[in-house]
Amino acid sequence: MKTDINEEKIEGLGDAQDASWGDYPIDTMLIRNEPRTVHDILRRIEQEQFIMDPDFQRDFIWDEAKQSKLIESVVMRIPLPVFYLAEDEQGRMIVVDGLQRLSTFHRS
Repeated sequence: MKTDINEEKIEGLGDAQDASWGDYPIDTMLIRNEPRTVHDILRRIEQEQFIMDPDFQRDFIWDEAKQSKLIESVVMRIPLPVFYLAEDEQGRMIVVDGLQRLSTFHRS
């Protein structure tokens, strides 16, 4: 039995080959789920395996109350939202989403 697969283009993206994202190409994308401990994340930040200041990322803006709530959530074992990272040519991880949370861990 032959199954037809319909490919659907995402509006606004156009052809991946035509998309000009400069240093952040979207033509190849691999999504992985890699659960990590806070300790492991902090170790990777200290070893500069994470790029915490890409040009598209805003500065750290969370106040102490918001940082405290995040730390409290971790202590209470409340699951955190995922972090979105992109890997550069050197294997370092560029922080796409989650800088405020990662910075909070690093500052604590």
